[in-house]
Amino acid sequence: MTGRVALRTGLFSLAQSLEFRLGQSFAVSLCTTDEDVLALCDEERCDVVLVDAGPTGALDLCGLVKRRANTVSVLALTPPGEPARALEAVAAGADECLELGGGEGALPWRLRSLAERTRLAGDAVRRAHLSPGSAAAQAVSPRILILDPNPRSRTRLAEILSELGPVTALAEAAAGLIRAAEGAFDLAIVGAAWPDWEAQRLCRQLLLVDPASSLRLLLVSDDVPDARFVSGCGADDVLLRPVSRVEALARVRLMADKQALTALLRRPVLEPPVPVIHPLSQRTGRLPPERWAA
Repeated sequence: MTGRVALRTGLFSLAQSLEFRLGQSFAVSLCTTDEDVLALCDEERCDVVLVDAGPTGALDLCGLVKRRANTVSVLALTPPGEPARALEAVAAGADECLELGGGEGALPWRLRSLAERTRLAGDAVRRAHLSPGSAAAQAVSPRILILDPNPRSRTRLAEILSELGPVTALAEAAAGLIRAAEGAFDLAIVGAAWPDWEAQRLCRQLLLVDPASSLRLLLVSDDVPDARFVSGCGADDVLLRPVSRVEALARVRLMADKQALTALLRRPVLEPPVPVIHPLSQRTGRLPPERWAA
């Protein structure tokens, strides 16, 4: 199984549909109350909480999960045509939001990405890189490379993501590879369709520029691409056009968080040195100068 998902919704038809769709790749637990979800989080039997954000008060669960087990990721399913609800979900504590009816095709990619983030945060806490009360690796100002031949998409992404960190937006794949080799980037956002360059080949070459780096890739596409295509690109997730500001910011923040956690986990865990005290220096903790050669 790719991850463990706690599904909280009061709609039987939605629960049945999502369980059928996700059951082959995820261990799905249907929860009828918030207490059921929190119990799974307390028992560490959940990687992602999937919340139906439609009903009044449903978003309260996002904050409850983050306060009880903030290494667990939260994905809010928002009603179609209500972008304000997505803003409310993120403000309530959701890591990601996805609109029902429109972006559900990308739901498996979103859940895989969030489950990976949960595992990375949990590993960082267990290895004492992070305190239990902090699930983030302080991913501040990620360096973002945008390679997209679509001028409108490229300009909009650059405008949205500039508030997160420095952005380099290019329309030519060869120029993008040169810039990637010259400067270190944390994230690369790649358009899925190129006139001359195959997207898979471009993504693989980006990852080979610095194999030791923890570069993260995000594909931008008009439609939900084939799973084998996304895997072949080595991409973490997919962003669908038309690009939503809320979703783009949440998606890139999530990727920046995972990139920072991966870099954090690559640091060696050093044991504190054990002091060795010579029998002649039990009182002072050090040898007198005349005995240094002893």
